[in-house]
Amino acid sequence: MSNKGRVLVLDDDPPVLEILGDVLSYLDYEPVLTRRGEDTIDAFRMQSLTGKPFDLVILDLTVKDGLGGRDVIGLLMIIDPDVRALVSSGMVNDPVVENYRAYGFCGLVPKPFTVEELSEVLEKAIRKE
Repeated sequence: MSNKGRVLVLDDDPPVLEILGDVLSYLDYEPVLTRRGEDTIDAFRMQSLTGKPFDLVILDLTVKDGLGGRDVIGLLMIIDPDVRALVSSGMVNDPVVENYRAYGFCGLVPKPFTVEELSEVLEKAIRKE
């Protein structure tokens, strides 16, 4: 089965994570889902070591009881300075959302989002626009 790319996702809200996984599959991406920032970092590191890194990472900005997107992106950039990551958040006034590129993100997935909006952001990020 061919796909558009492998996407690592961090979101601590199980229903959101499940829906996001389903939407990514529907859009022809191969999702790998994590609920904790630490697990996201581990999965990213393992894939980088195998020579098959993720094509894209989607990081929820706020994660209860663990590392959120702001902390995780910094650690992922140490592992791979060329990491392509999208920040996902409903907090429009957060400095990371307002200036995501300054924090190492290549794009924004604002919550809530439609399938079409997500598809467009993913396509741009994968094409490195």
